[in-house]
Parts: sequence; C-alpha cells; structure tokens
Amino acid sequence: MDIEVKVFGQLTDLTGSAALRICDVRDTDELRALLADRYPPLKDHPYAIAVDRKIISVKTNLESGSVVVLMPPFSGG
Repeated sequence: MDIEVKVFGQLTDLTGSAALRICDVRDTDELRALLADRYPPLKDHPYAIAVDRKIISVKTNLESGSVVVLMPPFSGG
C-alpha cells in the first residue's frame, strides 16, 4: 500500500522534505511509529495528522491512495 504524506511548516525541516511516499502502513498509529523511527526529531515535536482532508485524533485506517498531511501546531486569530 502506497501513502502520500505532505509535510508543512517546521516539520519539513525535521523530515527534509515537503512530500513523502510511505509504504506498508495500515493505520495512523503505524504511520506515527514509522515516522518517529525514520525521523527521530519528530518524537519531540507535536503535530496534527489529517487523512483525506479530515484532522484526526484517533487511530484511523489508511487505504492505498490516502493523502496524509502532517501539520505543526497552529492557532487562529
């Protein structure tokens, strides 16, 4: 399974890229673990995950072709 991961803000400095291609993850918990393993600085930085344009806060299943977005904390004004 192939997942597109878009990375925004200071998180691009931690991953070295604004777009990642990730294979063989079934859900967002596996994705977080894989990202923490590949990019250790992500462990110390909070970020939100959106899956197919919806911000999620619980384990979410991923499908081939899902678009995942990693977003740094933000506040409105």
